[in-house]
Amino acid sequence: ETSGASSPSKNQILTIDATVVRRIKHEDGYVGFAHNPNKFHAKVKKLDWALIEAEAMQITGIILDENWKGAEEYQVLDDLVAWIKRETDGSGYKLLCGYNVMFDKRFLHFMFKRNPYDHKWTSAFSYRACDVLQLAQWAYVLGFITLPENFKLETIAKHLGVWRKGAHDSSVDVEMTLEVMIRLNDIM
Repeated sequence: ETSGASSPSKNQILTIDATVVRRIKHEDGYVGFAHNPNKFHAKVKKLDWALIEAEAMQITGIILDENWKGAEEYQVLDDLVAWIKRETDGSGYKLLCGYNVMFDKRFLHFMFKRNPYDHKWTSAFSYRACDVLQLAQWAYVLGFITLPENFKLETIAKHLGVWRKGAHDSSVDVEMTLEVMIRLNDIM
């Protein structure tokens, strides 16, 4: 979750959640997905210069007061990279998958750029991506699902019967995105 949607150079990431998803192939040829129960979660310290948009705080439910105990950005990045390496058996294979992933990629890219970090990690998050929003749009275009009210994550999750309470909390959104991806894979 971010402090707003205006710009990744003005706003900042406040929470990051992730899970590793592995493709599995069954004996009958069906390809499915399995995720690792070891999830990544981090709260990021509020940056003094970051624009905090009231609407974003209302949507996410994040309260940036004296009780907000986030880690420094560089520490969150160190932890995220170490987690990815550990959870991908050291391969560090970095395919960013998300819902409206371009938004996430822009914010991650700026976060890496603001911190002295190995260029391969900065660039890795800027070109490899799987956007579950686009999968949902293609599922509609190809006739696998009916036209939803809109293509927001919460709406698509409800439309596919995988909605979870707590949307706009990054940990819930990761789970809903995964469930939407699995459901779309099942029906397409």
